[in-house]
Order: sequence, then structure tokens, then C-alpha cells
Amino acid sequence: MDPFSLIAITASKFVKNSSKYYNFFLKDENDNEEMIGDYSNNKKKFKFSNIEKKTFYITNIVILISDNDTIKNNYYGSDIVLGNGLNLYVKGLIYKRNIFEMPIYKNVDWLKYNCNIEKIDLGNVKNLRITFNFHSDTDTYIKLLPTESLICELNDNYTSLLEHTINITGHYGEK
Repeated sequence: MDPFSLIAITASKFVKNSSKYYNFFLKDENDNEEMIGDYSNNKKKFKFSNIEKKTFYITNIVILISDNDTIKNNYYGSDIVLGNGLNLYVKGLIYKRNIFEMPIYKNVDWLKYNCNIEKIDLGNVKNLRITFNFHSDTDTYIKLLPTESLICELNDNYTSLLEHTINITGHYGEK
């Protein structure tokens, strides 16, 4: 069997209505995707901005939380107590649409929403991967119009985490 035919078959799964799927990390103003720091006194925003002249449909969101100790339900990561929580929303020029009804304060809060949660241990590092598959789970999307942004706002101390990122997948064009 020609190995290139497998690539063609696999790649075709990522094409829908002649649209190409793209992956982006939410990033801060310094182009940093790692959401680790003490943002207790100053809110920090990580975002993806739709600067194209076409609508962007977000089909997947993957949040990765890595820590040194066991991930516990009533904390964020293994031991972080969040006072303000993680807020995810769509921001337009003069409006804001929340993705979640409430901020995420602890690991168990992810279970309130239609997502897949995996605990993955790699050596001593404990990982939590939260995946939202909008198109396959709910046949919906997060729609970003031109000039809109998907923003994750942090206003707590995340310095004890080893990794903390949000990655989105989506496509431009038609739903």
C-alpha cells in the first residue's frame, strides 16, 4: 500500500467545504502561549483575534494543565485556589459574550460543560487535558466574526503550574 494514500485519506478529514482547518494557541500581547504567572493584581488576557475578513468557526478547544502533584477536584491543578477563576469569552468592538455561564474555579468545574476530560501522567508530571469538540459533540461552533476575539482572562496566581495552555482548532468560511 502506498504510504501517501494514507496521508491523503487522513488529511481529507480536516477539509470541510473547501475550508482548511487551523490550530492556534491563545497568546498574550508578547506572543506567549504559556498561561503561567501571578496575575492576582493585574488581569492577564490571552487571545486569538480574527483579523481575516471571513468568519472563523472554532470547532475544538483543548486546555492543558500540567502540575507536579496529583490533580485534585477541588483545586485548579494540584493546589491552586482561584478567587476570580478562568473566564473565557468572545469580545467584539463594544460587546462581550461569555462562553461559560460561570468562571472555572477548580478542576471539577470543567465537568459542568460538554467536554472530555483526561488525566494523563507522564513520569512525575500530572496532566489534565480538557477537550471541547463542538462540531462532533453538539453540532455547534463558536463563531468569530471579523474583528472578534476569543479571550481567556486570568486574574489569579498560576505560578505553581508547569504548563497551562489553550489551543483552538477551526476554519474560515462556511459552517
